[in-house]
Amino acid sequence: MMPNNNAHALLEQSIEQCDSAVAHAKLMASRCEELQQQLVQKKTKLKKQKLNVKARHLTSDTAMEIMRAQQAEKDDAQREEEEKNQRKKEEAEQRQRQREEQAPTRIWKGSYKNLKKDELQDLAYALKLDLSGTKLELVARISDHLSRTAECIEDPRFRGLFPNADVAGILAASRPTAKASRKRRTEQEEVPLTVVQHQAIHYRSLGSLCPILLVIKTLI
Repeated sequence: MMPNNNAHALLEQSIEQCDSAVAHAKLMASRCEELQQQLVQKKTKLKKQKLNVKARHLTSDTAMEIMRAQQAEKDDAQREEEEKNQRKKEEAEQRQRQREEQAPTRIWKGSYKNLKKDELQDLAYALKLDLSGTKLELVARISDHLSRTAECIEDPRFRGLFPNADVAGILAASRPTAKASRKRRTEQEEVPLTVVQHQAIHYRSLGSLCPILLVIKTLI
């Protein structure tokens, strides 16, 4: 009976040791998972960490790494901004060349108020107007110019911008009538003479009398 008892005791002891090892393994696994999460959080915090580059001493490797990352990010942002400005400049220059080429021959038709801002600037350039301002300002500037400039109606490039009902009215307003011309001529004729004009007439009269006076003086 003794050997069986010893074997049973050893078996129970082994089972206990096995259970203890399993529990310890689970505990270590849980602890490893916690450490892994802490490491991830630490890395994330390190990426978002700001560094005062004006500090007197930068001896930490972490601080140097942060500084290099910030400088690289700043350089990338500056390079992207410069490239963006360069693209805008090149597009503006290309657009200006197109305006100069198309302005003498492009025919404008329909409602210009529905055009995009770039096209409104093209029309303003053809009309020799200022290109600055918002879309609404460009529309107002073009409308004011077209309403006061009869030459635009006579220009084939811009004739299509005017409704038929407005053409006759603008042309009639820009061309003086015969009655207005006669009135302006009459006003010019009836303008009173100034003092200087009177003096000039007086001196001319005296000049014409000088030879007669000289003859009279000689006879006396």
